[in-house]
Amino acid sequence: MQPLEVLKNEIVYQLTALELQLHPWKQRIMNMQADLRHTQNYLDKNSQESCQNFSETFQQRFVGYLNTFQNESITNLDVDYGCRSIFDNFDGIRLLTCKSIVEPINGKSFNPSIKSLLTITHLGLFFLSFCCLILWVVATPISLLLGNF
Repeated sequence: MQPLEVLKNEIVYQLTALELQLHPWKQRIMNMQADLRHTQNYLDKNSQESCQNFSETFQQRFVGYLNTFQNESITNLDVDYGCRSIFDNFDGIRLLTCKSIVEPINGKSFNPSIKSLLTITHLGLFFLSFCCLILWVVATPISLLLGNF
């Protein structure tokens, strides 16, 4: 009976120690609940205003970025590029197409030498064949995929 009495006293001691620690934990939990209630009340009262201020700031910053981009684009188009460079690009592509592809296929050349005429013609035909081959390589898989639908 003596070991059971010692064990009982030990359990009572442990329970008493736990009860003494229970009060500070309860107090901490109550403080945390009160802090959470205060935080929830603050958010309920001020969240709409905070979100509205944040969204207005974001919108103003975004509009500022768009205005800056628009002004820089207009300045670059007016000053740096303009329409002249677009025409130069078009004219360069037209000249490349006419001089390198169409004229050699037609057999026209500004050099009267037969050797240069054949060289230019073969280069033009080679370039045209290459363009057709690239077009064929790209168009075949696309047409096969479209044919499956």
